[in-house]
Parts: sequence; C-alpha cells; structure tokens
Amino acid sequence: MDRKLGRGVLVGFCVIFLTLILFAIVTYRNITRLAESESWVAHTHEVLDVLEATLSTLKDAQNGYRGYHATGNTAFAKPYHEAKATLPLHLSTFEQLASDNPAQQQRVSEFRRAAESVLDLYGRGIQIRQDQGFDASERFILQGTGNAEMERARSLIGEMKAEEQRLLTIRTRESRTQYNTAVVTMILSVLFGLFLTAIAFGLTMRDRHQREQTAMMLQAARDALEQRVKDRTAELQAEVLERQRAEIELQNSTKRLEESNRELEQFATVASHDLQEPLRKIQAFSDRLSEVSGPVLQGAGQDYLARIVSSAGRMRTLIDDLLSFSRVTRKGQPFVPTNLARIAEEVVSDLEGRLRETGGRVDVVEPLPTIAADPLQIRQLLQNLIANGLKFRKPRESPVVTVRAELLPEVEGIPGPACRLTVADNGVGFEQEYAERIFQMFQRLHGRSLYEGNGIGLAICRKIVERHHGTITAIGETDVGSTFVVTLPVDQTTLE
Repeated sequence: MDRKLGRGVLVGFCVIFLTLILFAIVTYRNITRLAESESWVAHTHEVLDVLEATLSTLKDAQNGYRGYHATGNTAFAKPYHEAKATLPLHLSTFEQLASDNPAQQQRVSEFRRAAESVLDLYGRGIQIRQDQGFDASERFILQGTGNAEMERARSLIGEMKAEEQRLLTIRTRESRTQYNTAVVTMILSVLFGLFLTAIAFGLTMRDRHQREQTAMMLQAARDALEQRVKDRTAELQAEVLERQRAEIELQNSTKRLEESNRELEQFATVASHDLQEPLRKIQAFSDRLSEVSGPVLQGAGQDYLARIVSSAGRMRTLIDDLLSFSRVTRKGQPFVPTNLARIAEEVVSDLEGRLRETGGRVDVVEPLPTIAADPLQIRQLLQNLIANGLKFRKPRESPVVTVRAELLPEVEGIPGPACRLTVADNGVGFEQEYAERIFQMFQRLHGRSLYEGNGIGLAICRKIVERHHGTITAIGETDVGSTFVVTLPVDQTTLE
C-alpha cells in the first residue's frame, strides 16, 4: 500500500513538473519577445536623442560663429570649438546604433560631409573675423556661404528622425501586442500553477513525517554550516586587521617619503642659492683680474683665466637649471585655460635671435587647442623642446622644427579628452634605446664640445608634464631627427 502510494505521488509530481516546465517555456518565450520589443523601442528613443543632440551641437556651432562675428569676443567662439570636438562623437554613436539600417548609414554619411563642410566654413569665417575684422567677415557671410550645407544637414536630420519615428511606431505596436500576450499567458500560468499547487499540497501532506525528519537533518547541517561560517568570519576579521595595519604602515611610509622629497627639494634650493654668492664673487674677481692683469699675463695664464671664467659660467647655468627644476612643483601656478597657439607664438618670438643665428624656422600647424594648464610651465615646456630641436641640428643643414596638436576623445591612463602635442625636428636625432635616458638629470648623448648644455632641460620637461598628469615620450633616429610626443588632459578638474 505504501509503495503504491509513493508511486502515485511520484507520478503526480512528474505530471505537475512537466506541466510547469511547459508553461515556463511559453512564459519565457513571451517575456523574451516582450523584452526584445521594449529593447528596440528604447533603442529607437536613444537614436532620436542622439539625432537631437547632433542637431543641437550644429546649432550651437552656428550660434557661436554668429556671436563671434558680431562681437569679436573669443568666448562666443567656444561653442564652435566644442561642437567641432563633440560632433564626431555623436556621429560615431549614431553609426553604431544604426548599424542595422543601411539607409540610415547612407544618410549619416551624407550628413557627416555636410556638417564638416559647415564647420569648415564657420572656421574660415572665424579666422577671417579674427585676421581681417568685422567688414571682411560681414562680406563673407553675405555671400551666403554655408546656408545650403546647413539646410542640407537639417534636411538629413529630419529624414533620419522621420525614419526613426516610423520604426518607433511599428516597434511600439509590436511591443504592446507582446505585452498583452505575455499578460494573458502569465495569468493562465498563475491560475494553473495555483491548481497544481493545491494538488501538490495534498500529495505532500501524506509525506509529512518524512519531511519532518528531513527538516531535522537540515537543521543539523545548518548548525554545522553556521559554525564553519563563524570560524571563517573570525579568520577574515584577522586578515582585515592585518591588512589595515599594512595600509597604515604604507601611509606612514608614504608620508615619510613625501617629507624626505620636500626636504631634498628645500636642500637643493638652499644649496643653489648659497652657491650663487661665492660664484658671483669668482666671476667678479675673474672679470676684474682679466681687466687689470689680462694684458700682462702669459699665454698659459690667460688660458687658466679663461678656463676659470668659462667654468664659473657653466656653474652658474647649472645652478639656474637646478633652481628651475626644483621650482616646477614648489612654485607652480594654478591651472587655468591656456591657449597653446598663443604660447607657441610667444615662444617662437622669444627664439627669433637663435632662428636668425641658425637659419632655421619653426612651423606651427594650426589649430592648437586651449587646455587647462599652468601657462608659464607650458611655455617653458615648449621653449625647451623647440630650443632642443634648434640646438641639436646637423652641421650643414638649417634646422626645421614642427609643432602640431590634436584632441583625442580618450587616452589610456587619462580620464576624459586629451591633447596630444607633437614637436618634431630634422636634427641629429638619437638611437631609440636612449629614449628614456635623455629625460634623466645630467644625461647627455653628445659631448659638451659639440653641443652646449647641462642635460637638465628634458628632465624639466618631464617634471612639468608629470605635474600636469600627462606623459611625454621621445622617438628618434640617428641623422633623421627627433619627435617628442606630449599627452596632456584637456581638463584638470577631476585630477587636482
């Protein structure tokens, strides 16, 4: 009798189980279809948002251009530059979202060309306003330049939005149908599940005694598990305490290291200042000795005196370079919007004498962006890199240094957009295996008799770049030239 009853319970549970599986499969398929429909509806809304943002960005560029034309205030041109940086991002996002729609892909390609044409024309208008004034800019506008391209861009946006609205209508209707089907299926499943539950309840009540025994066994197992959890928790707490002690020790070590670095910088500064006073006296007395006794000194004496003066000059230059190196972190200015184009123009003007002396030139490839930085240190960075290209030139060839920059949406290790600044020259270059060594203090690849200097300039450049949370690398080839690549964050707000 017990065996027949157990067999009947087993058969009953098998029927219930198979029926529940069937309903679960049907419900899962309906929910999956509903989720897919909702996903397509959300996808269409996202595409429409991207299209709206794209059109808004293009309008911002137009308004910024008009504001700059009317006032000449560079602040009004900021939306144009922002639009030029963000518009490609919107278009790339749209291309990814609409990858399943060839017609939309064709439209976005046409829109990209029209938008780029509009931005290029606005850029020309801003340049004309900046270089030639309001009247020339007004004549440029009265030519109707950019109107056809702008209207074409608006038309393409309208076509793309109309296509997405059509898809949205279809997908919303499909989503509503799937929703109704899923609701009906779930109601039937719940009702049938309640019916099966009642049957299962009746069957399981007959096996109550066995379940009570099972519960006792489960309780015993639970108690054993709780004890194991308690033991493991105690071990984890001990590990946490040990890790906390290690972190505290690491913080203390870091503080001691920072204090040691500050003391070293203070020592270098004080030592440099203290060395300047006796060095000035050496130079002064050497100059005096040269004036008073120079004509009566023999050849060797004049040579010794010249060596004293030369060594004192090199020592003074070395002290000045050391002070510059120590000031990078101690006396840095707050980060403010810094126009790289203006900085480059000032640096080239400062190096005018050396350019005439060497017969070289510096090509600044416009445009150079505006970033958040310390203007004085960025100026020193550019001056050191350009001067480096002018100094290490080939004997019978005029030096040419090229400065260019580009904005990147993201760079590994730098949150947010970044600016990649490149300074290239056609000088003597270097072997790539020394690309890291040249940034170290007092490291020279050429003898002082060939090229003057103390080997500190590039070390200062690296220190400036590190203070700006960026990176600097060097690429060189012997007798071909050198290229220095500086990558800096555009915005320092999240890094300070």
